[in-house]
This record gives sequence, C-alpha cells and structure tokens, in this order.
Amino acid sequence: MKSGLYSATAGMMTSLERLNIISNNLANINTSGFKSDSPFEQTVRFYQEGPHPAKDQPIIGGSLADLSNGPIRTTGRNLDLAFEGPGFFVISGPDKQNLLTRNGSFHINSEQNLVTSEGFTVLDRFNKPIKLFGDRFYFTPKGDVMVDDTYLTTLKIAKITDSKQLSKTGDQFFTLKEGVAMPEQQLDPNMVVGALEGSNTELIKEMAQMITTQRSFEFQQRVLETILTQSLQKTINELPRPV
Repeated sequence: MKSGLYSATAGMMTSLERLNIISNNLANINTSGFKSDSPFEQTVRFYQEGPHPAKDQPIIGGSLADLSNGPIRTTGRNLDLAFEGPGFFVISGPDKQNLLTRNGSFHINSEQNLVTSEGFTVLDRFNKPIKLFGDRFYFTPKGDVMVDDTYLTTLKIAKITDSKQLSKTGDQFFTLKEGVAMPEQQLDPNMVVGALEGSNTELIKEMAQMITTQRSFEFQQRVLETILTQSLQKTINELPRPV
C-alpha cells in the first residue's frame, strides 16, 4: 500500500515538473535567442516495511538547455546579430556578473553604451563596455564593431557547446557554473548581421510531450485515488463495531 502511494505521488510530482518545463518552453517560443529546456531524471529510493524494504522511483532531477541553433529572422537593423553556429555574447549584468546570451538585439543608451534590450552593458573582447560616438554603427559577421566605417573594437564572444557548464538566469541569459572558467575569445564566429536568432523550441514536439505528460499525470492521479479509496474502505471495515 505504501509503495503504491509513494510511486503515484512521485509520478504526479514528476509530471507536474515536466509540465512546468514544457510550459516555459512554449511561453518563450517567440523569445529571441531562447534555448528550450529538456528535463532529466534521477532515481530516489523510498524505504518501506515488508519483504521489499526499498523501492527505486525516478523523479525530475533538473533540466538541461538545448544549445542547438534556432531559426534566423532578418530584421534589417544594423545593431542586430544572430549566431549561425556556437557562441555567446558576454554581458555585464546588474551586479557586474558576467552573463551569456544568444539574443543579439542591441541598442545604444543615453550614455552611448552598447546595451541589451534590458539595459545590460555589452562587453568587448577586453571585458570593457563599448561606447559608440559617431553617426553610423554596424557589426561585421565576425563581431567587429564599426563606427563610421572605422574599426572600433570586437564583441566578446565565448564558445560553449556543453550545456552542463551553464546555469540559466531568466529566459535569455546564462551564467557559468561554479568552477567553470570563461573561455578564450572565439576567433571564428559565424554570425548574420541585421538578423536575430529565434527560439529553438519545436512547437509540435512540445505539444506532443505536453499531451503525453498530462495523460501520465491523470493516470497517476487515478491510481492514487484508487489506493486512498481502498485504504479508507479497509479502515472502515476493520474498525471495531460498537457493542
């Protein structure tokens, strides 16, 4: 009885966590540079009385970002950049922590700094803010910053292909996990100027997974209800009758 309760409850919790991850992927299907998450499982052991003293039960242990490329959408803006291969722009966050992003929608703030849509400072290859003074600004496919047709600096670009080295911060940013050093400047990035990378969330795949997960949750719920009903009936039947 206890084994069934543990399994059904853990199954429902696992399905709910999967649904949360899938829902977030779907909610960001139009977010530039978004990388969808895939849940991974880990096994926990529930201890119980009886001839089988323990039971292994898989639960969601977390999620990993899918770093595959998203579709490229042309915008025509000089300050838009999209990766066609690996690479991350390096940003200085609000607490001066280095953030990584694939969203190359950049702007110029009132202090003439190159910033993200959120107002975070974009860094160059020397880890310095990029100040733009002039009339015409644009990038090259290698990340060079051009001002009035003159080279100014190069964007800091980090090449990371293993999502296990990254932790998500919000929907568009990543940080390096503890103990992971910032990679050297990527010298051969492949980027498209005047374009943005779309989310790599696959709508049909996520919808199919959502339906499967919902059915799994409903099945585990019915199992739990059955076990609780049987337990209640057994308790009622075994109660001492008044004399």
